[in-house]
Amino acid sequence: RKHDTQMINSLRIRSKIICNERGLVQSAAKRNRNVPNFAKKSSIFPSNWTQNLYEWNFTRSFTIKNHFSTNSIDRLVKPFESNAPFGRSEEISKILSGSTSIKLREEIENANPDQFIEILRELSPQLFQLSLVKNGTFVVEACLKRCNESVHYQLVLEGLKGKMLDICFQRYHFLLQPVINFPSEYLDVVIDEILPHARNLSMGTSFSLFPDYTGCYSLESIISNASPDQTTRILKELSPSLLEISFHKTGKFVTHKLISKCTMPIHYQLLLDGLKGGMEEICKMEDRRIIGSILKFPSQYLDVVIDHIIPHMKELSLSGYHLNEIISHANPKFITKILRELNSHIIELATHGNGTFLVRQLMKKCTEPIHYDLVMEGLIGKMRDVISFNLKNFFQTLMTFPSEYLDVVVDEMLPLLKELTLGTSHLGVSVPPDVNGVQFVRLIIEKADSTQFVKILQRLSPHLFEISTHKIGSAVVEDLMNRCTEEAHHQTVLNGLEGKMVELSKLEQSFLYKSLWNLPSVSLDNALNEILPHIKQIAMINPYFVQQIMERMQYRWPKIMEQLSPHLFDLSFHQKGHLLVTSIINSANEAQLEDIFTTLSPHLSKMNSHKWANFVSQALMEKITDPEQLETFYDKMFLV
Repeated sequence: RKHDTQMINSLRIRSKIICNERGLVQSAAKRNRNVPNFAKKSSIFPSNWTQNLYEWNFTRSFTIKNHFSTNSIDRLVKPFESNAPFGRSEEISKILSGSTSIKLREEIENANPDQFIEILRELSPQLFQLSLVKNGTFVVEACLKRCNESVHYQLVLEGLKGKMLDICFQRYHFLLQPVINFPSEYLDVVIDEILPHARNLSMGTSFSLFPDYTGCYSLESIISNASPDQTTRILKELSPSLLEISFHKTGKFVTHKLISKCTMPIHYQLLLDGLKGGMEEICKMEDRRIIGSILKFPSQYLDVVIDHIIPHMKELSLSGYHLNEIISHANPKFITKILRELNSHIIELATHGNGTFLVRQLMKKCTEPIHYDLVMEGLIGKMRDVISFNLKNFFQTLMTFPSEYLDVVVDEMLPLLKELTLGTSHLGVSVPPDVNGVQFVRLIIEKADSTQFVKILQRLSPHLFEISTHKIGSAVVEDLMNRCTEEAHHQTVLNGLEGKMVELSKLEQSFLYKSLWNLPSVSLDNALNEILPHIKQIAMINPYFVQQIMERMQYRWPKIMEQLSPHLFDLSFHQKGHLLVTSIINSANEAQLEDIFTTLSPHLSKMNSHKWANFVSQALMEKITDPEQLETFYDKMFLV
């Protein structure tokens, strides 16, 4: 009332309007559509304005008489006339005029059950009018708190009969919630009254002066407390207009509430019938709750939803409408339908900022062989695009598929493996940075089955040495060598290193070099045949390499020493070579030691004076146990 009075005073000043019958209300209507809020106050408008209110037309093409019954207007603006049989009419009149209600409240609170029924019967016709004034609300609240029997509910509903629509549109009206909390069998009275206006309540258009959430909130509260049968009645009434309601700024809340109350087959059917034909637009709604709730329906009711959405999924996804709810709630049958529609566009979606989410969610839902087959069918001839556009997340999800379905990926990536590993691919669209290409290769090596791994190893083995020298490609070599567990794998690796063993011996820190010593000795025979002609050169570069070979291949010692013996003297004077000679002396048996002594004895005096060769002569002296050889050793060593 304070707000309305201030508004009217402002209108008087700003518009310079004389408060006559017509001008005040017309100006108020132009500035505030909420005219009935203050039109109800009898202290503001004389009673003779009522007839004029019926006739005035406002700017939104309606007349008040089309939205308010004559009785309602008369009741609001005329003085209270009581027909109360128990003599409380004067007290009620005072309360309606602004007097205190303490006495009547105490009487209600202290009354015994029979007395309370008598008081309620007397107050029942005036409950709504009492609720409109401040002191009267306390009386009404006291009555409603004590309602706990059938006769109480009946008396309250009889008193409010014909006024439920007014209550629904009273903003934050305290009468509504207690009434709809009555047992569900008494809610039929409320539903009977508001049901013809349910559509308008949903969209706030029952009274054009009230385009707000009040009616919507009231209807939501009624639906929340409705029984399944009452929900069916409401759905039957709203079903023809459900699509229109769903797109309304307030009506969408009613739709969501109705969806949450669906528990019977007829509920699902009525709701889907009402939304049929608008599923595409519902998916585009910014508020995701409606489509999210629909997709939680039992699967037998979702055919109509999925069938209407699937033809538009690509367009919707590329337009920025994330359809994660549809995918996340779809069962395997619907996933199959979606994949049949989208598999030919899967790369186009994956390269689009919005479609990425749809593809990732869709691939995670693949659980059946038909799903994997459909995805792979869509990828035929397109793996180059996956790599070109650096779709790493897509590729990682793809690698979670069972390995038997990855033949398409492996076959298409084989020609690109070397280039990807070295970061030098010429893919025609864009060249990924080194690290990205290596990540693709490492992922596929990890997931490939034995047959697919052999294909990859055969493709990369001729380039193993080159890859092992690459700053990032060495990681691929490490993955390959870790997966080599069969003789065929080892032979493939050594075949790829043919002609590269001398160069490999120089790469002491490379993983490929270290991995060779994990291969079976038999597999290294061919490698040894390649190394022997260059044994002196290798020993001077990396003596540890020759030492490892001699330790791993004891059965080939004579062949190795045959190649090394002519070079023992030269190696003894080399910074690195003397280490190999010392190691050979320490590992030699008596027969081998005698051969070494025979080879080196003519040069002992010279070796004794050299800083590197001296270590060799000392090692030889420590190993000699035969006195004759020892005497010869000293003679040779100290010969000037």
